[in-house]
Amino acid sequence: MVLLFEQVFEKSLPRGSEARETVGVKTMSKKTLQSKKVKRSRRANIRLARFLVVLSLTTVFGAGFAMQAGAGSKDLPTKAGSYVTVTLAPGETLWSLAKALNNGGDVRELVDTIIKVNGLTSSDIAAGSKIRVPLN
Repeated sequence: MVLLFEQVFEKSLPRGSEARETVGVKTMSKKTLQSKKVKRSRRANIRLARFLVVLSLTTVFGAGFAMQAGAGSKDLPTKAGSYVTVTLAPGETLWSLAKALNNGGDVRELVDTIIKVNGLTSSDIAAGSKIRVPLN
């Protein structure tokens, strides 16, 4: 800050011992300030780089896990009663459930919707699993 102040107001300040007496504060020349700069060691630079890599990887993995958990999912119901929770019985599949609930419509669309809403990767699901089914 002193260096910046001296650069800006260099012409208006008195020179030499005159300046030290006038201001009443010890001042340093530019050479003294440059020699006082703290140099980080190679080890400190390596530690800093390692910390930044770990921090960035943690951020990326955290965002990835949040996306897998459905934290940013837009397929959530807009109304409280727009979905019903169903527990799959042994031997039951998403296709058989969709066929029973669809009333003669296109079963593929309902299966795709169930997969999206529940964050599934495929239509394979274990017996006893609780899934949300849209009421439309």
